[in-house]
Amino acid sequence: MHAEEAYRQKQNRAAVEAAAKEATQTAEEARVMSVKQKAEEEAQADAGPAKPRPVPTPKPKAGVVPKPSRLVLRPRKLAPRPNKPKLKLSV
Repeated sequence: MHAEEAYRQKQNRAAVEAAAKEATQTAEEARVMSVKQKAEEEAQADAGPAKPRPVPTPKPKAGVVPKPSRLVLRPRKLAPRPNKPKLKLSV
């Protein structure tokens, strides 16, 4: 239950305070996670682009002499992180 709802429903003071405290703790945890995520993203950006990975070549069939080939290096693609919804805090 949200603190405002508890207050509007004329709940006792302890219930309103408990709901408000829970909302405050949740907001602080979200803030800490956001700061950590931003620090990780900045560290990755400072490290530069990802190192390219070699693309594996298929194994030759028995008795067939393979042609010499070049090793193709391609950068690793990172999956985008989903956006988390913003928290509405109203106490």
